[in-house]
Amino acid sequence: MPDRDYYLKNDAESLRVRNAYEKHIEAMFLLKGENKTTVKNNRETIMRMETTIAKHSMKKEDLRDADKTYHKMSVAALTRLTPSIHWRAFFEIIGAKEIRNVVVMQPKFLTAMSAMIEKESIENWKIYLTWSLIVNTAGLLSAKFEKQNFAFYGTTLSGVPKMKPAWRRALGSVNGALDELLGELYVKTYFPPQAKEKIMQVVDDLFEAYEMRIKNLEWMSSATKRKALNKLHSINKKLGYPDKWKSYKGLAITPSDYFGNVMRTALFEHKRIMRRLQKPVDRSEWFMSPQTVNAGYSFGLNDIVFPAAILQPPFFSVDADDAINYGAMGSVIGHEITHGFDDQGAKFDGNGNRKTWWTKKDAADFDKKTKVLIKQFNEYTVADGIKVNGQLTLGENIADLGGASIAFDAYQIRLEKIGRKDIDGLTPEQRFFFGFALFERENSRPESQKTQVLTDPHSPETFRINGPASNLPEFYEAFNVKKGDALFRTPKNRAKIW
Repeated sequence: MPDRDYYLKNDAESLRVRNAYEKHIEAMFLLKGENKTTVKNNRETIMRMETTIAKHSMKKEDLRDADKTYHKMSVAALTRLTPSIHWRAFFEIIGAKEIRNVVVMQPKFLTAMSAMIEKESIENWKIYLTWSLIVNTAGLLSAKFEKQNFAFYGTTLSGVPKMKPAWRRALGSVNGALDELLGELYVKTYFPPQAKEKIMQVVDDLFEAYEMRIKNLEWMSSATKRKALNKLHSINKKLGYPDKWKSYKGLAITPSDYFGNVMRTALFEHKRIMRRLQKPVDRSEWFMSPQTVNAGYSFGLNDIVFPAAILQPPFFSVDADDAINYGAMGSVIGHEITHGFDDQGAKFDGNGNRKTWWTKKDAADFDKKTKVLIKQFNEYTVADGIKVNGQLTLGENIADLGGASIAFDAYQIRLEKIGRKDIDGLTPEQRFFFGFALFERENSRPESQKTQVLTDPHSPETFRINGPASNLPEFYEAFNVKKGDALFRTPKNRAKIW
């Protein structure tokens, strides 16, 4: 299941999902051809083992904390931590026998797994590993397996009533396996040079605005400001597509072997990654394909990535009103930059090294300011009264608020160059916020919303717009928001970080 809480909690939603999951396990083993007695035993074994694993897994709130998930150690130390796991043999099998040091996210979890290996019988591990194989390849098996898998992961968890058509599912597999081959085609068709030139202009304005914000922060010390500016100037900007495309030379694709094609491409990618071990980090490498509608910031690389597919209407266009471009795409760019300076970005320097660069007082002042956001988002609810987790979503909420603030400043820089103009009776500032709201304009099913707030560090779409807007004085001024209006907050209850 998506999160440890589904195994451990007994609230209505956890029980609904857990009951459906147990039926799903039984249905899959019946499809495999097991008799009812074996199916029942398998289901009980899997649930017991997965529940034990869940008990020893970190809470989702802690998983986003680098202090709690970054544990560098030697392979010898790892072996002492987990005596039942033969790491040297494992690393040799996966092609990494030369490895000497590792970063362990959850040491206590691995210690518990080591104890489980001793405690559980080989027969139980066969059941567990068989289930892992089935559940991770169900989408590649026969139609019955695929439909049953969708019934749980698509319908139960997200409320989606039916699968995408076969051609879309097939395209998704090709896209996942041969992402940059499709990426080249996509860029040639949908991302002309002028689009890259235009987004570079927006990015430059965003960085200028961010620099001014850092310099004018009242709560950040001069020493930390210097390091913040150095980190800002060190950010690697990846826009549209990579300068060098990935090679697939040597990969065998057979039209009549769907399952084999997926396995071979996975092995091909694994070997490519293994060849990079012990070598310098390639900061030019992309980990997101050009046709992906997403964006990202990497703590370890200190880079921002905006694939060509997200730089499209309605979020961005060479021909669009700048207010929309800056409100929608500019806010996303600001969001990703802000991750470099949020509660976790403060733990990585400009080169992506794990190093806290804030003073203790700066960190304490920042933490105090973020508590306002945590309280605000804890009050938001979705279907069945399930509340948003303000602590889990803190990093993304900080980035949403910072992104909108910086994008607004960047748009003001743009207006100084092109001049102000009302369109259809709307001021530039009002159109900017329309663009900001446009980016999260979507509808979610109740099941999807519930799963999201229980597992996802991103808040539901409505709160990602109304939450930041209710804190921004520029929004109040643009729409003359007053006491009694739905998004009004008293000044003392508004969050201001960047």
